[in-house]
Order: sequence, then C-alpha cells, then structure tokens
Amino acid sequence: MSFPIEIERTFREHWPSGIAALAIPARTLSLSLHDVAALGWFTPEFRAVLAGGPNRLDLSRTFLDDLDAAIAQAPGAVYPRLGYCSWKASSPCALPARTARQVLGTITRPDARVARALLAAVSARSGLALHLVDWHDIAPWSEFRLFIRDRRLIGASQYYCDRAFPELFFAESALHAVIPAFAEALGRALHMTDVVADIHLAPDGRNGLKAELIELNPFSPLTSPCLFTWHRGGDFDGSIRIVGGGQKTSGLANLS
Repeated sequence: MSFPIEIERTFREHWPSGIAALAIPARTLSLSLHDVAALGWFTPEFRAVLAGGPNRLDLSRTFLDDLDAAIAQAPGAVYPRLGYCSWKASSPCALPARTARQVLGTITRPDARVARALLAAVSARSGLALHLVDWHDIAPWSEFRLFIRDRRLIGASQYYCDRAFPELFFAESALHAVIPAFAEALGRALHMTDVVADIHLAPDGRNGLKAELIELNPFSPLTSPCLFTWHRGGDFDGSIRIVGGGQKTSGLANLS
C-alpha cells in the first residue's frame, strides 16, 4: 500500500525550500523503518494488518537522541506531525509539546489515520519524516483555505465555515491584500500545479495581516471545499469567501 503521487507531493518532506520559507518553521526528524514499525504497534489498526509480524519494538536510540536535540533547538513548544497527517484525531485538544517526553506522549497515541501512513511506509519498506512544527496559537477566524489550479488562485475560504467571525468583517479589506499576495509567492514556489493550501493569518504590526502556510492538501473532492462546492468541477470563481460577507473577486492573475 502506498499513497498516490499527487498526495505524497503535498507532504512537507517533499516541499521545495521556497515553500518551506513561506510556512510555519519546523525541524524534521527521520523515522527509520524500525521506528515506523515501533510507532505502528501503538495503534490497533496497524497491528491488525500486521498480525503475526514482529513483537512490539522500542524506538531506536538514534531517533530518541535526535528528538532530544531537536527539542533543544526549538524556540518554544512544537506540534508533531507526519507529512500525511497529525495525531489530532486521537487528541480532541491538540496540546503544545515542550519536552521530548511530551512529543512521545503524542506520537504514541493510537490514531487510525497515522496508522495508514505507517502501513504505507512499511509496505514500501521505507522510513518516514516526523516534523516538529513550531507551536502557534492559531485563532479559528485566522485559518483560510486557498484553492490553486494551473498555478492560479481560483478561490479562498475561511476554514471554519460554520460560523461568522467579527474579526473577519473588520479585516475584510486586509484579506483582499494579503491572500492574493501570499498566493502569488506560493504559486511561484510550488512544485505542483494544482493544490489546496491551508494558511493562517496574524497581525503584521502595521495595521495589516501576514500569512504563513500550515499545510498542503490534494486538489481533490476528498479535500473539503469549505464555502465552495466541488459540484460539476467546482464553483471556484476567484472570490474570497467569509460567512456573512461579500463574495468579492480579487482579479487574481495566472501565477505560472
């Protein structure tokens, strides 16, 4: 079992340096095939597939030493994740990890999506990358999803689309400045033509907003369209959509 190439190319370990420069910083650790199997045994879905396989393994000393070193280099708390997903499904409230022990407490939680990534690696007889992303307190209003097709931004939507956020009404003009500008920078760095990018916004200290990339997702109906729809190929019209706000277009140019 392995992931289709259009999914694997969204994983952080495959990002060009230009994309990483636009993202929340992270330190990346290598998980050997041994360590992949050791993590997998914490999840029933992994054990069920590999029934009759090796007994439970311990994480390697090399990985544990690398984890200690990475935590020492981090400027603050971190959020561990794989390229495919994080452990958020097994933790209703994702918590910042400030020590190696806290990271291990997260990555040894049973998680069905994580099991899928670990099984894919075992099937391919390869290791994986574990990313320790700098912890940000990301307000729900500040997350946006950008839809890029043929290197052109064809729409943007607030990520949490079940409610209106007063912050977005006050910042609507700033959204139409920062989102197209960020999309242009991202489009020039992209290693794939079609992608869905999740970003977060924060005050830039000059009465405006700045953006950072959280993750990339496949441009696929399996990825939530938020305030758009995938019906008949999608209704992406270049607008920036917020609940209760105007659906204004931004005259977005081709970024190729």
